[in-house]
Amino acid sequence: KAGIIFLQETHLRNANHPVFNTLKFPLQFQAPGTSKAKGVAILIGANTCFQHLDTQVDPGGRFLFIKGELFGEKTTLASIYAPNEGQLPFLNTTLTALADFAEGHVLIGGDLNYVLDSTQDRSRASHHKSPQRGLPEMLYSFGLTDVWRLQHPGER
Repeated sequence: KAGIIFLQETHLRNANHPVFNTLKFPLQFQAPGTSKAKGVAILIGANTCFQHLDTQVDPGGRFLFIKGELFGEKTTLASIYAPNEGQLPFLNTTLTALADFAEGHVLIGGDLNYVLDSTQDRSRASHHKSPQRGLPEMLYSFGLTDVWRLQHPGER
């Protein structure tokens, strides 16, 4: 039973079109993509006490920031979909914009298109390019943590 859902690759082109037509998620925010690609959204459930205060939308459909009060606590929600290449400059710019916009607790959901530890996070060798140097350090400098890896340190 999710209270908040962070979506990427929604492939929606119209910001006025609901992501899902359901009463279970009455608050729906989105940054539509520029074509049948990209697009992010944040859905907030009917039983989740959230008061919306402000929104920042990427016109290219790569990120969406929502500021509000979540159960009475100032909170900023961010859905981020990084490109397949050039993650370092994209994330540096996007996370800087998020830091400028954010208030209170910050929750990020997304697809950064990056593997922090290829020995643990890939099931087999891949033909992907070498990881960009400096990305783990940059994420750390913004105070970001891979929560799944923190909770499951030895799992694949």
